[in-house]
Parts: sequence; structure tokens; C-alpha cells
Amino acid sequence: MKRAPYFAIVLLILIGASPLFGQSNQLMDAMLAQKEASFGASVYMILAAAKIIPEDATEEQALVALASRNSRLGSRSASSPITLGEVSHLIMSSLEMKGGLMYSIIPGPRYASRELSFLKIVTGNTSPWRRVSGEEVVRFLGRALELKEGNL
Repeated sequence: MKRAPYFAIVLLILIGASPLFGQSNQLMDAMLAQKEASFGASVYMILAAAKIIPEDATEEQALVALASRNSRLGSRSASSPITLGEVSHLIMSSLEMKGGLMYSIIPGPRYASRELSFLKIVTGNTSPWRRVSGEEVVRFLGRALELKEGNL
């Protein structure tokens, strides 16, 4: 399978170089096992990596923190699936990434996914409405953190 070596590299990057290092292995394993990433786990993972919430916070606390940030994503149940656009918007806003012209004018899921695609953080199907797996959320977050740190 073509993804196996790449997946191993992403995991090594996340374990060795990112703020997710101290996170529990159980949470990471659960996230990677999700065929459709859940909204709550994704929000937790991204906000914890951005150090907006402590690593020992819960998914519910992550959702409260997201709501308090006046997010355009609204309130949803933690178990509902998340889309590429929502993940992209969360990553860009949480890591305070600057976007292109359209993202600057209308920051939101659609233009965030386009921006991350342009930056080669998101590859393959870049439709902002498609659902993503837990492995994809971890991979996109890892690439964004690497870019932010200047290692990409």
C-alpha cells in the first residue's frame, strides 16, 4: 500500500516534533482509527496542538473553547462527522495562519480548504464538503505544524 511509508513518516513527525508529543497514546490511537473523524475529537486535537486548551482537557471542554472563540463552525455534537472545510478552517484559525485574498475577505471552511490545498497541506480530493478520516486530520495537522515551524 502506497500510504504506509508516508503514514509512518507523519506519525514520526507528530511524535518527535510537534506539540502533540505529550498527548495520550490512547487518544491518538482512537483518532487514527476513526474512518470518519468526529467533530469533538478533531476540535480537541487541533486546539490542543495549538495550545488553546490543555492536553488533559476533554472533548466537551474543547467544544466550549471553540464556541467561546466565536467560531463560524457553530455548535455541533461531539460525535457528528467533520468535513475537510471545517478541519481546514479550524487549523488555519487555531494556528493563526494567514490566507490568500479570498480567505482574508471571507474566512471560512471553503476558502480555508482551498488555502491548505494551495500550501500542499491537503492533497487528493480537496472538496470542502467531503468527510475526512481521523488519519487525515492528524496528517493535515502535522503538515500545518511543520509549515508553521518552517520545516516544510
